Order: sequence, then C-alpha cells, then structure tokens
Amino acid sequence: MKVKLEAFTALFEPYGSAFADKIRKHHEANGGISRIEKIPLYLEWAGLQTTASSFDSFCAKFSTLVFHAVIDAPWVPGVKEYFLAHYQQQVFILVSATPSDEIVEISGASGIFRLFKRVYVHLHRKTTILRRSCRSRVVPRVELRRSEIWILT
Repeated sequence: MKVKLEAFTALFEPYGSAFADKIRKHHEANGGISRIEKIPLYLEWAGLQTTASSFDSFCAKFSTLVFHAVIDAPWVPGVKEYFLAHYQQQVFILVSATPSDEIVEISGASGIFRLFKRVYVHLHRKTTILRRSCRSRVVPRVELRRSEIWILT
C-alpha cells in the first residue's frame, strides 16, 4: 500500500503539498478502493474535469510509478521461499485491485505467477472472490485462514 500511496501523492503533488496531503490521508483511510474510483475523485478535488483522456493519462502515470516501484522493491524476507516451498501443498490465490495486464506483468517479472491457483483482478471485490473460491471448492472453507492464503495487494 505504501507504493500506491507514494504514486498517488506523486501524481497530485503538482497541485500543492496541502492537496497531496489530502490525497495521502484519503488513500490511507481508503486503501482498498481501486484507482478506477480514486482517480476521478482526486481529479474532481483538484478542480479538473474527468475526461477519458485525463483519466487514461493519470492511470497510465500511476501504473508506471507503481510497476517500477514494485519490481524494484526487495522481497519481504522468507516470503518468496515460503511460496516456492508450499505452493503444491497449499492454495494460493492472488487478489489485487491492479488491472490484469499489470498483475500478470508484475507477477511474471517476479517469477511467482505460476504459484497461484487463481488470480483475480480489480473487477471483483476481495470478499466476493474469497466467497466464490470457497463455494467453488478451489479453497475448502476450513483452509480459509490467514496462514493458508497470501493476499497481495
């Protein structure tokens, strides 16, 4: 979430530090809301009209900032090793608000895409995804413990 916070702040820094601080506070309080919802809101707060062009431009800039920050970030110690050691015994589901093309590129570049049983992207709410996974028997209900599923956002 820190990467996204920094990206939103950088996008709106040209509108002043007080405005960037407002964006920062909103993002921290609403981390689970997609950029698809946040960018038009932030453009409105900045007094800008949300057009297809402005929306696409801000989304593209946001994407670039986040992609490079994620790819360049070090792994949390032990996480990649845990994935590699347990992906055949445990069900890992990747749930992200990141658009599908980006998550495929990021997870592919980091070498972890193949470790996930399912990958869900920004079109679905995370709670809905977990419920569907339980119902479809991808994840037995008994396994829905934090230690059984890593959710990366």
